[in-house]
Amino acid sequence: MLRYGIMGTNWLSHIYFDAIHAAGDQVAAVCSRSLERARELGGDGTLAYDDLDEMLKNPDIDVVYLCIPNVLHADAAIRCLKAGKHVLCEKPATISTAQMEEIIRTAKAQNRIFAEAVMNFYSPVMDRLREELKENPVVSARLDYSQRSSKLDKLRAGEHITSFDRKLFGGVLTDLGCYVLHFAVNLFGEPKSLDASAVFIGEVDGTDTLMLHYDGFDVTVNVSKCAHSMIGSEIQCDRATYTLKNLSVVLGVEKHTMDTCEEYDCGITCDKWPIANPAVLPGVQERVVRTFDRWVAGENQEENQRLLETSYTVQKLIEEAHRQMGY
Repeated sequence: MLRYGIMGTNWLSHIYFDAIHAAGDQVAAVCSRSLERARELGGDGTLAYDDLDEMLKNPDIDVVYLCIPNVLHADAAIRCLKAGKHVLCEKPATISTAQMEEIIRTAKAQNRIFAEAVMNFYSPVMDRLREELKENPVVSARLDYSQRSSKLDKLRAGEHITSFDRKLFGGVLTDLGCYVLHFAVNLFGEPKSLDASAVFIGEVDGTDTLMLHYDGFDVTVNVSKCAHSMIGSEIQCDRATYTLKNLSVVLGVEKHTMDTCEEYDCGITCDKWPIANPAVLPGVQERVVRTFDRWVAGENQEENQRLLETSYTVQKLIEEAHRQMGY
């Protein structure tokens, strides 16, 4: 059993609080700028802090789960690692490749596990897809994760929305696009180059189109916080076509040939498609925690290393896409 400290008290922290316990671990402490919110999330028997460094002094904490604004991830992660804690960090893990490099160096020096909690990496169907695509050459792929923001109308009415705040590294590419880029890099590797364009809403990108160029095929990426995609994604191969639902968790994968259709077990089911039903999240987050726990126990270290390399590559792609968009 691992003892977790949770940094941040938003809605996702509440889901992870339950997922950590469902995985057989314990939440030993919660930290927030507000002690009241920390106590509200932790409840009886859980320590509450309003200062991360004070929480890090607690020797009973093995892991810190970071669920705080993107711009704060790197500094907090490095402080946790240097304090001897393993770190599970919400996506995107950093806002620059330099930050990601420093996190990787620090984790190695401290002999601690760092992992980005990008949900699709932890899907059991990804290994199967990666192996099959080695034998079935990709011709092209169209990857779409467009999900209209529930806060879009408030933004248009003049309210300040943090996920659309440029200073807080907001925008659709970092919020939703990182899932699609993780999916692409996980399956296909690092592209040779990319072309990117964006339609801005306010000061950040609201709808993006990226073209990832590989040897022998291209991948078109569409992401938006201004509208829903209703047709999902597909990977077209020489002898089959794979259709996919929501790419954040990877749902509803089907392999189609001219004569057959095979549905793959993704470990999680969803009754809405391709838009994710929030009801799937507790099971997905428990899967993330269980995988992370195995890495901390010394199992599947090569898998954690692949995630670190993928996270670094995704950050490089985001930086280049933002440059082309005019950030």
